Amino acid sequence: MASSMIGTTLVFVQQQLIRYVCSAWILFGVPGCLLNVILLSRRQLRITSCCNFFTGKKTGAGTDADVFITLYGNLSETGAIKLESKKNSFEAGKKDEFTIECPNIGEINKILIAHNNKGLAPGWFLDQILIEDVNAHHIYEFPCNRWLAKDEDDKEISRFLFPKKPIDHEKEPTAGVSYNITVYTGDKKNAGTDARVYIVMHGKNSSSSQIFLCDGKFEKNSVDKFTTDASSDLSPLTALDIGHDNSGVGPAWYLDKVCSDCLRICNLSKSLVQD
Repeated sequence: MASSMIGTTLVFVQQQLIRYVCSAWILFGVPGCLLNVILLSRRQLRITSCCNFFTGKKTGAGTDADVFITLYGNLSETGAIKLESKKNSFEAGKKDEFTIECPNIGEINKILIAHNNKGLAPGWFLDQILIEDVNAHHIYEFPCNRWLAKDEDDKEISRFLFPKKPIDHEKEPTAGVSYNITVYTGDKKNAGTDARVYIVMHGKNSSSSQIFLCDGKFEKNSVDKFTTDASSDLSPLTALDIGHDNSGVGPAWYLDKVCSDCLRICNLSKSLVQD
């Protein structure tokens, strides 16, 4: 049985009101989940975005249960966070993206992923989880490729996952030139991708680092728009590289074209597939 608490703690410090926010679930009956949460002031909170969950393609891989994640860092931990969405999440062969607001826990060294075994089909086959720490410019890949199910594998519904070596990428400075990037995915069968897409912008005298387009869906016959900032040294742009990291259950991608407000239209009409 699961129980929850969502609330705030108010503390006065030298006649100044500081609000401590609690947005984590207090769980009972889910192995390994914490029975307490860590409260930090609002000004200590940060955003960890682009938390992507890849459900496998096996028969019955999706889950109807409530899913929770706990992040552990070298400074602290988050407590269990319920992954909530208005859509039907964690379906077989699908990618689900969540934005998680949590304390500054430092460099992530492990996570706990779990569900409460509720619903008509609670068993879940999890392929992997990708988490981008926006502040630290780290991307963590947590392979799983196992069941979280009472009737599969080792019958466990919670697992500790450990990251592969994090991928470091420095974000471009906010001061400089803003570019509107528009990405067009083609209309061919299975044209969309589950992989993480990135661009590299080239100017006459310098190039950007890899810039991951984390908010894109990149589905068949769709258009994804982004605004990114880069050094003024890049202006005017002379070329643009685009690629992906071949992750996810369906990484192959048929890219039609990319447009930039500072770059002529690049008609590509080719597949990005790793042989």
